[in-house]
Order: sequence, then C-alpha cells, then structure tokens
Amino acid sequence: MTRAEADAWAVGSAYAAPLYHATSRDAARTIRAEGFDLSRRRFGRVWGNGVYTTAELSVSSFYAGLFGTDAVVLELRVSVSRVASVLLAMVGDRDSLRQVLRSIPNGLARFMEHSIELSRISPGSYVRPEALTRTITEAGL
Repeated sequence: MTRAEADAWAVGSAYAAPLYHATSRDAARTIRAEGFDLSRRRFGRVWGNGVYTTAELSVSSFYAGLFGTDAVVLELRVSVSRVASVLLAMVGDRDSLRQVLRSIPNGLARFMEHSIELSRISPGSYVRPEALTRTITEAGL
C-alpha cells in the first residue's frame, strides 16, 4: 500500500497520527507483503494479543534496538472507530495491569474468570495476554 493509499484508508479514523512499529528486516518484508499475522510474533503479549505500536518515534527506536542491526521501524496508519485511553501511574507492571482492569467495568473479575478458564484449556505462558485480550474485547474497548 502506498503512503497516499494508507492515508486515504485511514480517513475518519479515531486516531489519525502515524504510529511506529519496530521489527526485524525479514518480518517487515512479510508485513508489507501480507499484513500482520498475530501467530508469527516475537514480542507483543505483555498487554494482550495485538500489534504493538507507539506514536513516539524515539520509543520505536528503543524497541528497534532489540533487533540490533536487523531492525526496521515501520510507519503505520490505522483505521479504528474508538481508542481506549488509560493514564497509568508508573509504579510497576502488576500495578499497571490492575489500573487497566479498574478502568473496565468489572474488569478484575472478568480477567480472573478468563484466566481460570484458559488455564484449564491450555496452561502456559500465554494465559495472561489472552485473558486480558478477552476482557478488553468483551468490554468493547
């Protein structure tokens, strides 16, 4: 997609500014050709399943450092109908999760229910991100 096509596609988006995504050269080639494939990710589960981006080029440069000399920063446009915004008091990862869940009606209870259900179905390290993804999605955020 050309820059003009991306700009036209994103017209009317609730978030109009460009976003940045750090990745490897090989992954960038695949993303450009096929789009994002959430089953083929190296990072991106801490705050739920998804494509992780930033509005700050300097932040994407930090994450690009994880890829060393193989790093590429993609500039993206998004087309979204609404944006959930939570102002976090930076006091630690676990407390940040609680802050996000408190911003969702009955968020902590929903998150715990999903975590228990997912642990029974498929125990492993991806329970938390999937539980968070389900909680946020069900809340319509």
